[in-house]
Parts: sequence; structure tokens; C-alpha cells
Amino acid sequence: MWLCLWRWVDVSLIYHGGGEIVDFPVFFWGGSFFSDVVSHVGGAGRYLAALLAQSLNAAWLGAGVLTAQAWLIGTAGAAVLRALGCPGLMLVRFAPALLLMALYGRYAHFSEAVTALGIGLLAAVVWLRFSPGLRWARLVVLVVSAVALYCGAGAAVVVFSLMTALVAAGRGDGVLAVLFPLALAGLVPGLAGWLLFGLGPGEAFSALVPVSGERVSLKPGWVPLLVGLFALLPAVGSGAVLWRMLSRRTASTASTSAPVNVVPGTSPVATPQPRPARLTRARTGHGAHAPSRRRAWPFWRWTLQTAGSVLAAVGVLFLAHDRQLQTVLTVDRCVYEGRWADVPSAATGHPPNLYVTAALAQAAFHNGQLTRELPAVRKPGDLLLHDQTRRAHWNKAWLYWDLGYVNQALHHLAEAQEFCGPQPALLRRLAVIHLALTNLPTARIYFNALTRVPFHSAWARAYLARLDADPGLSNDAEVARLRRFMLRRDSVQLVWSPEEVLTLLLEANPQNRMAFEYLITCRLLAKDLKGFARDLERLDAFPGTALPPLWEEALLLAANQPGAPPDLRQRSVSPATHRRLAQVLQTIQACGGNPETAARQLAPTHGQTYFYYYLFNP
Repeated sequence: MWLCLWRWVDVSLIYHGGGEIVDFPVFFWGGSFFSDVVSHVGGAGRYLAALLAQSLNAAWLGAGVLTAQAWLIGTAGAAVLRALGCPGLMLVRFAPALLLMALYGRYAHFSEAVTALGIGLLAAVVWLRFSPGLRWARLVVLVVSAVALYCGAGAAVVVFSLMTALVAAGRGDGVLAVLFPLALAGLVPGLAGWLLFGLGPGEAFSALVPVSGERVSLKPGWVPLLVGLFALLPAVGSGAVLWRMLSRRTASTASTSAPVNVVPGTSPVATPQPRPARLTRARTGHGAHAPSRRRAWPFWRWTLQTAGSVLAAVGVLFLAHDRQLQTVLTVDRCVYEGRWADVPSAATGHPPNLYVTAALAQAAFHNGQLTRELPAVRKPGDLLLHDQTRRAHWNKAWLYWDLGYVNQALHHLAEAQEFCGPQPALLRRLAVIHLALTNLPTARIYFNALTRVPFHSAWARAYLARLDADPGLSNDAEVARLRRFMLRRDSVQLVWSPEEVLTLLLEANPQNRMAFEYLITCRLLAKDLKGFARDLERLDAFPGTALPPLWEEALLLAANQPGAPPDLRQRSVSPATHRRLAQVLQTIQACGGNPETAARQLAPTHGQTYFYYYLFNP
């Protein structure tokens, strides 16, 4: 399980979130956060769950924590089944691990639910081991345990009550021993929620739901897995108890109907049945190979169980693993970390996804490929994710950060924080943006908050030390870049087209190369040759830059448009580009002007040219 979650699933993608996972728990060191969380019903369990979830920052560590939680749940469940006298059901202890793998393979996060289940099962095992012998003492301890579990871990009280009731039924402890824990599961939330927390009935019982928070999203495919995780052991235990009750009744009926031999003057005695010969031979050790078989069987049983567990884990991940979502999350993390060379390989075989396509265009600029081929977007506005839903705020934040549009990046970061919570990735960018805007007091607030976040405190403290030494951060390359490209004038216009946004950035700084290449790409995608020829004059801000073949082809088409030809500014189109256009026109003429036939013939040799895009793309 550990290896699969680490290398195959990569659970660190859940920590990153990518705008897709909006319910990941935040965690801050310090008494204020601790007291705020534990002051609510189930707060201690929620605090522990949030702390354990931070381990997902490192895939190997997060996978290890999840494996340990699965081991705890499985081992505690096996102890309960053993107390029920069901040694033949020990394989059930592997089922929670498989369900957890299926959940995390879908990049669903239910740390609070998993923690509550583990706490409830552990409390049941402790109860089975150390419960007092006196009946009144057992009842008192049950009440105290149920109240403590409800206050500390919410849903754990239901798990504890069900397990203790099942064990009592399996042992035949009586009706009171079975009904009393079940009654506690119904009475404790209402009474404790009212007396200790001042909650109404609805709020008190809502704490028993193993997921909480305003941003929790339950997708249809997740619900059966989550329900199965909680219902598995109670269902198996209930079935085992019923089976034992039926077996006892059947055995009792059989014993009363067994034939007896009655001898005059003596008591009736049942006729002993002859023992099967096979059983007699096994017990007497008959056969030279019987002891070796007994010694070999545990080894083969362990081997078969191990092989079966591995195959089951691989099968579950193969069926449940959401590879499409993994691609989206991986690409977004590469963009956030600036690993542009890794984006194309991470997006290999990606589904039709607007965010992945926009990220590929962004990576193409940094890899020097945006001027060589057009990105595979549906329309020019998709380059800037121009008219998307609230989900796009996360991706827009990284894009406008990269373009140097500081105000828009700040806006989208704030919106993304509203939907996803104060995730560390957002807090880090917000802190640096406020530095670029010289809002130093606000930036310090974000840095101070990050000093209390696991895995991010060292980065935040280093920035605070640099701020103390140099409040202007004149030596910080990223802050300097943002200040150099940010807009210098205000506007009351609310809606801008992508071309207007990029033009504003170029007016603020004509050397903003990303804005320039994006503007030219927008013109080419829109087949706006006049606008392309006009904006191509901005190339003078980048001395020594030669026209790439893609732009030469567009310029040659613009020169052949009706009206005044564009001013080439001493730029010439290469003879090779002229020959390619001649070949395209000759093929079209040879096909009798039929565009479909010409497109099929030209696709293998000219499919990547702008001539082909302009003439045959709808």
C-alpha cells in the first residue's frame, strides 16, 4: 500500500490541490488555532486529522501515514472479530486498506473520517482489554467513554458503540449489555451537545457525520467507498453474530433429537457415533508426511495471503485510479513550481482539459516553442482562461503572475483562497505579491502565518529575515520582475478582451516578452492578420530576434491581403517560406479548389504550418 500510494498515486498531489481539491484541511502551530479547533464537537480528532494530513506534503511520508492508519484500522477490526470468535474472517482486516487506496486513488481526501474511524476502533479494543468486571462499573465507564469520544472525535462514538454492542451480543452477555451501548450512541450526542456545547438537536447530531467543513465536496463515486469503510466491520460483525446464534440453535435442536439406547434400569445414554477414519489418522499422526504438511501449511498460507493482498491492491488501484485528474494535478504543480520542461511529459495523453491546454501554452513560451507552433486551444481567449467559472481562479492566479499582471494575480489569488481556503501555495504567492506592491505590513501578516505552517516555516522565516535586512528587497529577482511588469495606470473598465489585457501589459513595459508572444499568438489564432502585422512592430523592443517560420508564413499571407501591405521594417521572408506557400497553392489548384481533398493531401507535409491553419482550420 505504501509503495502504491507513494509512487503510483503520488498523494502529494492531494496536498497541492490544484484548485480541484477544495477541502484539504489547513493546520497552524500555536495555541490560538488549537483552542479554536478543539472548542467544537469532535475538535480534538479534527486537529489530529489536520496534523496527519500535512504529511501529504511529501509523498513518501504521506503514504506512510496512510498505511499506518490502514494498519491501525485493520488490526483493531481483527481484534474485534477475534473477540467475536471469528478467526476465519481475519482476511477482512485487509479490506479497509483496499478501500482507503480506492479513495485516495481518486484523489479524494477524508482525513477526518479516517481518523475518527481509527479512534473509535482503538477505543473499542481498549475497552475489550481493560473493561471492569463489575456491571455497574462497566456501565459508568461506557458512559464516560462515549461522552469523551463524542466530544473529542464526533463519529468515533458511533463506531465504539456498535463494536461494544456486537461483542456483547457475540459473548451472550445479555440484552442490557447489547442495548446500553446502542442507546448511548443515540442519547450522548443530544445531551452532551446541549449541556457541554449549547447545541440544538440538529447541530449536535450533525457532528456524527464523518466529514465536516463548508468546502467539502462529495462526488457520487466517493460515497459508496466512504460508507463501505465505516459499514464494513459492523456488517461483518453482525453477520458473524447472527451466524453463531443460528449455529447454536441448530446444535441445540440436533442434540435434543439425537437417538439414544435405553437399557432397562439405567439412564438413557446417547449412542456414540463412530469417529471418521480420516480424523483419527490425522490426530494419531498416521502417515509419514502429516507433520511436514502441518509445518508447511502456515508458510504457504502466508505466501498466498501476501500474494493475494498485493494482487488485490494492484487491482483496486487499476480500477479506481483517476489518471485524468492525476494529469491535471501534476501539470498544475509543474506550473506552480516553474518546472516548464516537465509540463509536456506530465500532460502526455491528457484528456480534453482547458487548464492543461493553457498550461501547455504557458510552458511552450518558457521552452521557446510558442513561436514555432500554435497551441491547441479552441479559441484565443482560452490562452488567458478568459471567460471561465470560479474553478479557473486557481489557474488564472499562476498565469497572471507569470505575465506580470500583479493586480489580476492578486484578485484571482484572493478568489481562489475564498473557494479553497488558506492553502500554503496561495499564501506564499499572496505574501510575495504584497511585497511587489510594497504593502509590507500585509506581506508580514502572510509570512507570519506561514511560519506556523508545517513544511513552510523555514521559507517564511528566511523571507522575514531578508525583509529586516532590506525592506525594499532590491535583490529579490521575482519581486523585481513583478515590479518591472506591473501596470502603472488605473482604469474603470471592468471587462477587457484578451488582446486588450496583453496590450495594457505591453504599454506598461514593452519588453514583457511573454505578453508580446501571447498577443501575437492570439492574433494568429483569431486569423487577424492586420492586427498581427500591426503588433509585429513591437518586435523592435527585442533586438536581435529573428522572425520564426510560423510568423513568416503569417506575414506572407498578410502581404497578400487586399489593401496596403504591412510595413516589414527591413524584415524579409525567407525563400523557403515562399516555396511552402507555392506548394500549398499548387496542391489546392490540383485538387480543383476542393478544400477537403486539399486538406487531406497537405496534412502530412504542411499540417503544422500557419498556411494550413489559416486556410483549412474552421
